[in-house]
Amino acid sequence: MCGAAIRWVACFVLTAAAAAALMACVGAEQPARAPQPRAAQSEDAPAQSEPIIEDALSDGQAAAPPAMGFTALSAGREHTCALHSTGEITCWGSNEFGQSDAPPGSFMAVSAGARHSCGLRADGEIVCWGYDGDGQTAAPGGSFSAVSAGAGHSCGLRQSGEISCWGWNEDGQTDAPAGSYAAVSAGIRHSCGLRTDGELACWGSNEFLVANVPAPAFSILHFTFVDAGGYHACALQRADRIVCWGDNRARQAASPQEAFVGFAAVSAGAGHTCALLKAGIEVEEEGSVFCWGDNRFGQTDSPEGAFVAVSAGGRHSCALRETGEIECWGLNDEGQTDAP
Repeated sequence: MCGAAIRWVACFVLTAAAAAALMACVGAEQPARAPQPRAAQSEDAPAQSEPIIEDALSDGQAAAPPAMGFTALSAGREHTCALHSTGEITCWGSNEFGQSDAPPGSFMAVSAGARHSCGLRADGEIVCWGYDGDGQTAAPGGSFSAVSAGAGHSCGLRQSGEISCWGWNEDGQTDAPAGSYAAVSAGIRHSCGLRTDGELACWGSNEFLVANVPAPAFSILHFTFVDAGGYHACALQRADRIVCWGDNRARQAASPQEAFVGFAAVSAGAGHTCALLKAGIEVEEEGSVFCWGDNRFGQTDSPEGAFVAVSAGGRHSCALRETGEIECWGLNDEGQTDAP
């Protein structure tokens, strides 16, 4: 993560190599969406009896190109983006606002949000495309090492360690606190960052207490990664533990910590969460995917086999195999699971 980005709201998705880089940034040993713009925010805000946030759209779809090797991926609200081994970005699924029309050129990271997407070029420039009703694609100048596209806003991690966010700011989700950070993740109406000392900070809306970051169980168990989802967030600790907080009406914040030896990565979606598992007594294969939370569209029914990265989106999920192939599952009304 020193120079790469993840997710849905995410966030950026970590490959195994990027995870190792992030650990180097924060001194740890290892670890490893999408809501709508302000005009439709009332749709995004969940009713007390409904765990899912957004309604599906019937809009244009971006056709998936021929398959080739991928190195990273990011599941958005109703579209998905992936980074080719060549550095090019391919997106598929909903394209009503051009969120799947990735610009040409070479990138080192990509993040799919609600109705927009952002990419990080090798020279540190952030480029965003898609819906810009709240200025979420108007990335500031400067050199960055990570980017995260949220609902109506986006955030980037400058190479200096400072966080810059732009776009919709009704709840203060772009008002990043000062300090030095190693990672950043933009959610629906909140954002979270991982400080270089291993502590977490979240800002913006505090609905479901999602901005109230938990303290590590033990002082030595610093955090190594954070991902802001719909109205919940999840983080990894040095001991391969997962901590989630915020909206838990679909059990998306109830991490199955006691069921497994450890976790290598975690991704918080709209109403569900996915993680990569460490091998152990309960898990025979390193990199198996386990998802929990809302499953009304099969978004937690992960496929078998080993993966190196996973991303939970709006109502779908995707994972990257070591071979460079991508598999997606869940709602496919806009072609968001039709991975090339």
